[in-house]
Amino acid sequence: MKATFKVAIMGTRGLVGNIVYKKLKSQKNNYNIITIKTTHQLTQLTPKTPVIFCKEKQEALTTFKILKQHQWNGYWIDASSCFRQCKKALIVLDPINKKEILKHIKTNKILCGGNCTVNILLLAIAKLIKKNSISQITCVTFQAISGLGYKKATEILETTKNLLKNPLAKLITHKLKNKFKNTLSLEPWIGENMHTPEEETKTKQETNKIIKPLHHKQIKIHSTCVRVNVIRCHTLAITLTLTQATTKHTLITTLKNHKIVKIIPNNKQATQTYLNPNTVAGTKKIYIGRIRKLNPYTYSMIIIGDQLIWGASEPLIRTLKIIRKYENKNMRHKNN
Repeated sequence: MKATFKVAIMGTRGLVGNIVYKKLKSQKNNYNIITIKTTHQLTQLTPKTPVIFCKEKQEALTTFKILKQHQWNGYWIDASSCFRQCKKALIVLDPINKKEILKHIKTNKILCGGNCTVNILLLAIAKLIKKNSISQITCVTFQAISGLGYKKATEILETTKNLLKNPLAKLITHKLKNKFKNTLSLEPWIGENMHTPEEETKTKQETNKIIKPLHHKQIKIHSTCVRVNVIRCHTLAITLTLTQATTKHTLITTLKNHKIVKIIPNNKQATQTYLNPNTVAGTKKIYIGRIRKLNPYTYSMIIIGDQLIWGASEPLIRTLKIIRKYENKNMRHKNN
């Protein structure tokens, strides 16, 4: 049996933390997991124990400071947005930037999971990014309620349940403005109350931070982010402007040359059967369909990915595996 690798997880009661915990607890991964429920438990960690943080960004900095006050110097793997724009932090998405992760962990230990829509977008167009083929992206997102976290998502599901007890009466009287305002509806502003919604700012900033080390020139990104009453998959309607004229066949061949991507033929039956959140939920595939050529440089398409898998938990789990392999290799070298 392989030697166990110790890791602490904070936030296992939330949606993302629960998935990370269950995946790491599986026998084949063989991790010694410490679940941190209160900040008082942080003092019990050894100085080099990696911490996967799966709680709100407001708690991230406080938790990090407590660890540092107790001479902790382990890897900080953060699902929140707290450190993403920090110069010493790397946003991790290993199908895109595994080389950068390996380089980063030699000198820095702050690693952040990216924004869920950014992850799904970049994985879908990964092969185009590696070819430096994109100059501009216009994106409209339809984001699932799972992105709100367990508590708020549960509240919406409960109000939906209550609404369905007497739906006809609600429809006739239009009494949906207060108690049911977020039920079977959409939220046209996601994030903090700034000049531009926080979610749309993240799309631009994080995408370009991730691709910058890949020597990809900055991509112009215009996004509009909307929350809809879908349970756990984000859908993106995007328009890509390419750096050079490309045939539709070449574009599709490039996109599907990525094992994570599944291309759906642009016909009604295939689209209705496969290109929907209920089909994609629970899978590690990023589905792409409705691919249309607007001109030789411009294409539109729809992308769907599971917010709780590639949008959140999977990059953290895969980053921990990279760290484990790196640390085990260093240990063998020291023993030799």
